[in-house]
Amino acid sequence: RTIFKIGIIMFLYLEVTKDKFELPLAVAESVEELARLRNVSRWSIYHSLSNTNVGKTNKSKYLKIKIEE
Repeated sequence: RTIFKIGIIMFLYLEVTKDKFELPLAVAESVEELARLRNVSRWSIYHSLSNTNVGKTNKSKYLKIKIEE
């Protein structure tokens, strides 16, 4: 979590289905927690998120969602 004068910014990490609906399979507050829940390495999740961010792939089964409170 990052605290600013205007509020709190938090990120959620999700594993979603790879179809057009992108339904959530798991939700966690950290990459490490999501990796434990889905029995994968945290590096697999980081790698997938990174490839999507730099445009190497269009879709990832992992999402990072920003939440502002």
